[in-house]
Amino acid sequence: MKSYAINPQFTYYTIIVRYIFFGLSILGLILYLIRYIKIPADQKVFEQRMVAAMSALLPMFNDPFYPITILKPNGGRYFLC
Repeated sequence: MKSYAINPQFTYYTIIVRYIFFGLSILGLILYLIRYIKIPADQKVFEQRMVAAMSALLPMFNDPFYPITILKPNGGRYFLC
């Protein structure tokens, strides 16, 4: 079997890209909630509520704990479970 070495530069860029998308999803959530709060409660439709809920869950889909699993594989596994 071949042993593959971990490329630290690739890992670094992967972490940077993940946090960029994490920040963009947080920014999108904030901008949506600013507009969403201005709508009167009786005029909000089901789709708007579901978009707000999915926007709140999107940052967790981007896995902000990914660097923990890369940098400390044993500790990150126990932290996330």
